[in-house]
Amino acid sequence: MKKRVLIIDDDTDMCILLSRLLNKNGYETETAHSGLKGIAKCKETVFDIVLCDYRLGDNEGKDVLQEVKQITPETIVLIITGYSDIKTAVEVIKLGAYDYITKPLIPDEVLNVLSTALKQPEQNAVKSAGAGCYFKQRVYGRLLCQHTRALQPDRSCSAHKLQHYFIWRKWYR
Repeated sequence: MKKRVLIIDDDTDMCILLSRLLNKNGYETETAHSGLKGIAKCKETVFDIVLCDYRLGDNEGKDVLQEVKQITPETIVLIITGYSDIKTAVEVIKLGAYDYITKPLIPDEVLNVLSTALKQPEQNAVKSAGAGCYFKQRVYGRLLCQHTRALQPDRSCSAHKLQHYFIWRKWYR
């Protein structure tokens, strides 16, 4: 059975490129060119994964993320952006995004993140339950932390922001 992916991006060319890439690799895709249209599609259909741009014309990706997680908590949400900012990355991960991918998109990276996310259903269920900290080395090393309270319930994410920042800086030196 093909996995269903919703691509939400106000750039129609990006939607077409991602759709072709994913269709060629065995995914069933739909596109939405605004946050409101994407949320409406999530209310109509259950998607396995939502790829959402962080900066949309009518909404921010984090608002769409929260709406999607309210509608279907088990849906995996990946945020895509052209603005690489660790603060934004930490914020969307805390809100329940599985990962944060920066543009320009590397096709192999997108496919690796999707396949990794789909292979870890028990971890995704824990992530959608809340925030907290654990470390995960992401493909190509862009982000070394993800958040989930279930793994370290005695430590809050805010206490780890500085630690995450230094790990991120060390990776890029």
